[in-house]
Amino acid sequence: MKPQSHRGTEEVKTRPLGKPERRKVVASLQRKRRFLPAAFPVLCLCASVACSGSAAPIDFDDINLPPLGPIELESRLKAFREGTERHHGDPKQVAHTALLYAVDVPWRGDPFRAEDYEFHERNPERPEWGPYVVRGWAEADRARRYRVKIRPYEEIWYPIQVSRYIVVDLPDDDPRDTPPDVRK
Repeated sequence: MKPQSHRGTEEVKTRPLGKPERRKVVASLQRKRRFLPAAFPVLCLCASVACSGSAAPIDFDDINLPPLGPIELESRLKAFREGTERHHGDPKQVAHTALLYAVDVPWRGDPFRAEDYEFHERNPERPEWGPYVVRGWAEADRARRYRVKIRPYEEIWYPIQVSRYIVVDLPDDDPRDTPPDVRK
C-alpha cells in the first residue's frame, strides 16, 4: 500500500514553472553577467509570455543618428583602408559603437563580442529597413531588444537609426491578496 502524500505534494512536482522559478533562473543568469545572444532573450520572452499573460511591451521612439557627409564618409573609408579604423568594415562593431553613442545600454564598458549581435541583410517583411543589426539583453523582469539600421558605403558601414523596445514582466494579480488593514 502506498503512503498518503501531504497537502498535494504530487501536484507541486508536476506543475509547470511558476513566476518565482522563472525569476530565479533569470536572476542567476544576471548574476553571472553572461551576455546572451540576440535570439536568446526572444526565446525567454516567448517562454515568459506563454507561462504568464502579464507582459507589457514598451516601444521607444527611434533615434535618427546624424547623417554623415561625403567628406566624413571618405575619411572613414581612408582610415579603414589604412588599417587604423578596421571596425568600420564590420557591421556588428558599427552597431555596437552606435548603441554606445546613442543609448544608455546595460553592457556599457564591456568589450565588444560579435556573438552577441545578429546581422540581417534584409527583412522580407520590412524591406524598407534595409540591412540592420540586432542585440538583445535579458534581465530579471524584462527583456530589451535593440536594432541598428546600417548602410554600406563602398567597403565600410555606417549607422543611420537606433530602435529599441523593452518587454516588462508585470506581477500577477493574486485574488487572495488584499490591502493591509490600516485600521488596526
